[in-house]
Order: sequence, then structure tokens, then C-alpha cells
Amino acid sequence: MRFLFFLFFTSLYSSPIDIVIPCHYKDREKLPLAIAGAKRYIKNARNVYVISSNPFTKKGIWIDEKKAPFSTLFFGKEATHPIKRWGWTFQQLLKLYAFEIIPNLSENILILDADTVFINPVTLITNDNKACYTLGGHVHEFYITFTQKLIPNLTRFYPNESAITHHMLLQKPLVESLFKEIRTIHKMEPFEAFLSSCLDGAQPSEFELYFNFVFRETEQVVLRPLLWKDTRSLSFKNLRKYKKKGYHFVSNHH
Repeated sequence: MRFLFFLFFTSLYSSPIDIVIPCHYKDREKLPLAIAGAKRYIKNARNVYVISSNPFTKKGIWIDEKKAPFSTLFFGKEATHPIKRWGWTFQQLLKLYAFEIIPNLSENILILDADTVFINPVTLITNDNKACYTLGGHVHEFYITFTQKLIPNLTRFYPNESAITHHMLLQKPLVESLFKEIRTIHKMEPFEAFLSSCLDGAQPSEFELYFNFVFRETEQVVLRPLLWKDTRSLSFKNLRKYKKKGYHFVSNHH
């Protein structure tokens, strides 16, 4: 399996990186900053797609969130799941299903939170074909519970660190492999298994799920630190301050 993924990554290296940003109404004013930062500082960036309920900006290509195959479970008469943090769960599924929702995507996509702004150059794929990831801080046990319910044999590679850093490189062959494993385990579509695993207090983290799956599946990954911070403001003064200090990105997360 690792050999096959090496072949995938070798061919993926020359592919551009499309940027996908799910955006809620509350983050619409931060969205232009997120788009501008990603376009300027992500190496090999191509198109920017915004998945949202309405077209909040002309700076990116709008994708209607209701195109998602699971949208009726959240918006329609079938919306019966007693899920905590309903909107949070919906946007996580949007990220994982981006390759199915958006036509003609590159096989490399940067999933980016709409309240996160890159302020210095960042490389997501190295010259030797390795996908780059970074780590956060505090670990939430309910995210671990969810991941173990969804894929029971998935080991956490860095038990004392979080994979939640407001952005993540996703690659189509690995997302497809993840979905295949979920279907095999649960005998249902990945979004159905995802929602079923949210019950009984477990809360999902798509980043924890994908990060640990990728590190299990392939050696074509590298962990490299980025300097970043959750900040109270995305003002130009703040952005300039943290850029000068060498931070790669900041996030104003709510």
C-alpha cells in the first residue's frame, strides 16, 4: 500500500494546489483576507473555491453548499440527527467531500478555515514529493473518541499534540482510500458513518481523522513546524505585527 501511495505522490507533486474554504455568514468579512493570504503565500496555489450558502465574495469561485450529497440531512425534512455543534459538523463534511462537491479540482487541495490568514510563504509539498503537516497544542478527548468510533484501529501518531491547525492539505487518492475504509468498516456511506459516530458525546474533527490516517498510510509525509497564533483580531496592524515576527499564519477563530 505504501508503494502505491509513493507512486501517487510522485505524480501529485507537479499538480497545482486548489484552495477550498467553507465559509459561514459570520466569517464573511474575514473571507477576503483568507483568500488574499492564501493566493499570495501558498506555493503553487491555483484556484480558490468558497463553499457557502451565498456568494459572499467575488474573489473566489462560489460553490453552493447544498450541492453536498448530505445537505438534506442538515437542511431538509431528513434533518433528524441529534448532533451537537450542528454547523461545525456540517462544515467538516464539506471539507472531506470537497472532491465530490467541486468539479475539476486539482488532486491537491488546501482546506482553509475562513478566519485564517497566511502572512508568510508556506510550502505544502516538498521537492522530494512529501506532503507537509504541522501540529497544534491542546488535545480534546471527545475528538479522539469520535475518531476511534469511526476507525477503531486508527492510531494517533502524536498522542500529546493536536492536528487542528485551521488548515490542511488533502490529496484525492488518500481521501478516496479513507472513504473506502470507512465503507468497509460501517457498510454505509462515509457521511452516514460520520454522523452516526457523532452520537453519545463524541464530537468530530476532520483534521485529526485525516492527519492520523495519512501518517498511517504513507511515508510520503513530513511533519514540519509552522509558527502560528490564534489572535483576537485580523486587523492590518495585527497582521503586520505577526508577519514581522515571522509567523506563517494567524487565525481569529470563533
